[in-house]
Amino acid sequence: MQYYSRQSDFTVTLSQSIVPWFTQQRQRCLTHPEAGGQLFGYVSPKRWHIEACTGPRPSDQRSPWRYTPDTLEENAEIIAMHEQGLHFLGDWHTHFQKTPLPSWQDIATTQRCYRGSNTELPGFLLIVVGKTFPQIPCSLSLIDGGTVVQFHAHEHTP
Repeated sequence: MQYYSRQSDFTVTLSQSIVPWFTQQRQRCLTHPEAGGQLFGYVSPKRWHIEACTGPRPSDQRSPWRYTPDTLEENAEIIAMHEQGLHFLGDWHTHFQKTPLPSWQDIATTQRCYRGSNTELPGFLLIVVGKTFPQIPCSLSLIDGGTVVQFHAHEHTP
């Protein structure tokens, strides 16, 4: 799956190996808890490739309307993935929505994480997986300290 932003002339590719995991983790009914984790992959100036994702973990706090990750586990995952040559690119989680969108809390949390990091990346990705994924693509945004760039799913590279 590929996502493109005309605003930033930027492409993000989601590895086909991640699609079944997102499909399995999506919230199929209102009482299912949100799931989430981290995104890892490769970067070049105008193209990122998401190769792997983590989560959810048994130690995460989950409810139908909230997902709070275990940050100690997240830090360990970042170190382990970096040792495998993969960059931390951002986070993913689920919403019980047909057409998923990040909430203002999701955006604010990602902005705080980005501002508090020492990354050289132009922002962190935030993927929100809806209840009808993969029929309706997930929401993908690039978020820095103050800007949110929305990406759109498409079939071919521009």
